[in-house]
Amino acid sequence: MAFKTFAAVYYDGLTSERRSVEVQINDSYLQISGSGISRIESYKDLRIEPLVGHLRGQIRLADGAMCEIEDGKTLMASIPTQHQPQALSFIHKIETKLHYVVISLLLAIIIIWGLVEFGLPVMARSIAQAIPVSMEKSMGEQVLNGMDRVFFTPSQLPAARVKQLRKEFTNFIRNNGGSYHYRILFRKSKKIGANAFALPSGIIVFTDGMVTLAKDDRELLAVLAHEMGHVEQRHTLRHVLQDSIAVVLLVMVTGDVHSASSLVASIPTLLVQAKFSRQFEDEADAYAAQALQKQGLSPHWLGSILARLEKNRKGGYSVPNFLASHPTTPERIQHLKNLKYRPD
Repeated sequence: MAFKTFAAVYYDGLTSERRSVEVQINDSYLQISGSGISRIESYKDLRIEPLVGHLRGQIRLADGAMCEIEDGKTLMASIPTQHQPQALSFIHKIETKLHYVVISLLLAIIIIWGLVEFGLPVMARSIAQAIPVSMEKSMGEQVLNGMDRVFFTPSQLPAARVKQLRKEFTNFIRNNGGSYHYRILFRKSKKIGANAFALPSGIIVFTDGMVTLAKDDRELLAVLAHEMGHVEQRHTLRHVLQDSIAVVLLVMVTGDVHSASSLVASIPTLLVQAKFSRQFEDEADAYAAQALQKQGLSPHWLGSILARLEKNRKGGYSVPNFLASHPTTPERIQHLKNLKYRPD
């Protein structure tokens, strides 16, 4: 192969000084010559940098020196085939061909979609399970304080009614078991209307509207069982983590689960403005159905109050769709109706 000569800029790797040189490409070596510079380098001692787009070609020497050549494409083509970095050549071909760029873009979209659809839920679940109960308790209190400031006012239910419900709820929780120390709270909210929320650490909030909407206390026990399903499976934390990609990646890389505590301030708004995923609702419904059956109650009670919530919402009730924490879809209601109830 006949040698080819390129005009180049030489950096010694020690200073920022630029020197004009000539680089001569031969079969078995590379020669650099210029003012005060004369070097002959074997290809095995060189590193050819990736050729990105139409940027300059770069050749790095073993001692840290570097040569930049304006026509990087011609430089790459001039280097003997046996000394060309094949991977770099392949990358350059991809980025200079439109159809390769399109294919790469489609692949990137598919990979990102797969990460969001499948990878993030798995990572969020892992992080949520790693968060200590003590930290979750603190998060629950902070979230409750935030919701009290923005959405809730003290309950207006009669004291006797609250006492009765607390007794029924306490018995249900005791008989069902579970891994949390539950706190049942009652609040009034004109902004939210009939609803119930499961907060981190086992705090479950019933609004006065939800209590008033129920025609039978067994419906409220069914709602309680559903919210317990969200708590036991840490859906609130997982939901917030899945909506916070940067935090999930930070925790996965550093292993510092305490980084997730920075999300506390966003939970109240997310709980009210965003719906749980279909997966989370299905998991909570399944937990509720099992808990109700365990205590001799039909899962149909949950379906009946969900149907009433759906009906009232369509009829102009005070729970607009964008504020509803539960997507009370006909599919969920029908699924609960189809469950076979086997009383003990």
